[in-house]
Amino acid sequence: LGLAAGLVAGYVGGRSDRLITGVIDLVLSVPYLVLVIVVASVLGRSLLNVVLLFGVTASPIFARTARAETLRIRESGYVLAARAAGAGTPRILARHVVPNLVGPLLTLATFEISAMIFYEAGLSFLGLSVPPNVPTWGNMLQAGRKSLFTGMPWLSVFPGFAIALSGLAMNLTGDFLRDVLDPRVRRRAR
Repeated sequence: LGLAAGLVAGYVGGRSDRLITGVIDLVLSVPYLVLVIVVASVLGRSLLNVVLLFGVTASPIFARTARAETLRIRESGYVLAARAAGAGTPRILARHVVPNLVGPLLTLATFEISAMIFYEAGLSFLGLSVPPNVPTWGNMLQAGRKSLFTGMPWLSVFPGFAIALSGLAMNLTGDFLRDVLDPRVRRRAR
């Protein structure tokens, strides 16, 4: 959803760009916790609602990144040359713009997954995510919280380590993908 909106906003421009950018800004202006509380109270607590919520809140970030990269790519020399050679918009998008969006968006996805791991754990800990009987790291932290100082700290420590290590692993994966997929970084390394 974010990729398509960013492509249209960045490549077409004009009214489409202003409309899509306005919707993105509107969604990003709503505080995340307020949106979570509204969704949890209206739709109930379930895994599907959490996934939909994360999708809705992440789409504007992907759209904004896709738009910025599309604006940059649209004005690059090889796209201008393809346009001068008579290539149509679908061909330019399929052969030049979208392939160059894969790297930045894949890198962004790893960082967003890391953030969502922390969001889900925090929301589960607060009781705003999935029901308590669903095994998530946040629910495990919440269940082990009472035992933290009564001689069984591992009930909270191990889920906490799992959350931290998963976030670290996704961030390191994102750094690696950025280094591998960004040609500007590869040129500087030589």
